[in-house]
Amino acid sequence: MIATRAPKSARKKVGASGEKPRHQITLAHLERSLENHRPSVSPEERWRLQMIYDAFQSDRTGEHKVPPGLSGVGERATLG
Repeated sequence: MIATRAPKSARKKVGASGEKPRHQITLAHLERSLENHRPSVSPEERWRLQMIYDAFQSDRTGEHKVPPGLSGVGERATLG
């Protein structure tokens, strides 16, 4: 069991045994929910970010150069 919480409908109610009913979240619940999810970052963006991170890790001199071909890094962007 990973987590438990009483359902909203039962939080103030007490059952015949005097206990509040509770939901249990198990690993199986989490695995089932992950089957329907996809990454929030595209493979191309993941690659681009990995290249930036690798460049950062390999050069600890304080000079963080942008790897070639990675335009748009450090520029402002607007959503709209």
